[in-house]
Order: sequence, then structure tokens, then C-alpha cells
Amino acid sequence: MSDLVNYREKINRINIARKLDKEQEKIDELYEQEGATDRVIEIQAELNSKRHEHDIPDTSKLLYKNFVQ
Repeated sequence: MSDLVNYREKINRINIARKLDKEQEKIDELYEQEGATDRVIEIQAELNSKRHEHDIPDTSKLLYKNFVQ
């Protein structure tokens, strides 16, 4: 039973990470179009908060394994 719970937690975490990555792609596109406007910065801050809540790094910003700049 414990293995099943762990498996479900891992799957859930992977799904959250994918969703956050897709949101980051949209924000990156918005940044390219608008620049660092208050709106874009606010949206990015909200996404960063979600990443922090779930302890999921932005994989597009990984410079070294297990280290985020």
C-alpha cells in the first residue's frame, strides 16, 4: 500500500512540474512580447510561489545538476 501511495505522489509531482513548465513557457513568450512589465513580473512571481510551494525548480533555469541559479 505504501508503494502505491509513493507512486501516486510521484506521478502527481510530475504532473504538477509539467503544468508549471508549460506555464513558464507562456510567461517567457509574454516576456518576449511585453518585456518586464508589472503584469509579467506579477505572473512570474505567482508561478515562482507555486514552484516554491511544491518544491519544484524551473528546469529551464538549471545550470548545474541539483543547483538552480
